[in-house]
Amino acid sequence: MPSKTKKEDLTQLVAHLTDRVSALETNLSLISSRLIRLETNQKDMEKTIDKIAKNANKEVTPVIETQPVITKYFYEPYLDILKKWTNKEICQVVYDSINDGLTAHTINHAIEMKSNIMILVKTDKGEIFGSYNTTQVPKSEDSGYGFYINKDMNFFMFSLKGNIKAPTKITKKDKVYSLKVYSNDNDEWVIGTHCGFYVGASRNSFISNKLKMFYDGDITSDSLTGSHFPATFDVSQVIAIQWK
Repeated sequence: MPSKTKKEDLTQLVAHLTDRVSALETNLSLISSRLIRLETNQKDMEKTIDKIAKNANKEVTPVIETQPVITKYFYEPYLDILKKWTNKEICQVVYDSINDGLTAHTINHAIEMKSNIMILVKTDKGEIFGSYNTTQVPKSEDSGYGFYINKDMNFFMFSLKGNIKAPTKITKKDKVYSLKVYSNDNDEWVIGTHCGFYVGASRNSFISNKLKMFYDGDITSDSLTGSHFPATFDVSQVIAIQWK
């Protein structure tokens, strides 16, 4: 029979071993928990890396901010059709009523002795129309009634925006008279076309009531501004350009 002392020693040894086993089990449990957490973190990291790699391989499309087209002159949106009508590519503004003044004197000195002159008129309501001459504009007169340019076979009028829905070229039935050039001392009238439009220096501009009589096409005297003489319209701006 083992002595009492040996029994106590064995009991203590067993208890100690039990404590050690319990401690080892606890440590193993902690290690296992940490391993599981590390595996989870690793999987999350792999997913993140894979996502970054996929995004990096995608084609980067540059973002282009669209800017509004800013035009300097009201006729610029219609340049392509004006080029087609004139069979010219280059144009230069030689007169602008806003900068030069709405007078016969200023427009005369801007266009005289020049060929391929286009007159563009914009009303206060936004209608845009005008005329085109290929022959040289004679030197203006200092006084008197003025004159019409004669026998310009390529003369035409046009409407870009107004009572006619689409931009329209308007040819003349006869080729006798075209652009009206007033004398330099005329303080009432600025520029005009034969039985077409007449631009006044004040609120007296009008469209001739004989427009349909002298011009071709499906037009009326109201086609340009929606009215005709004796009704008048206000001018917002007149521009003269030379084509080359």
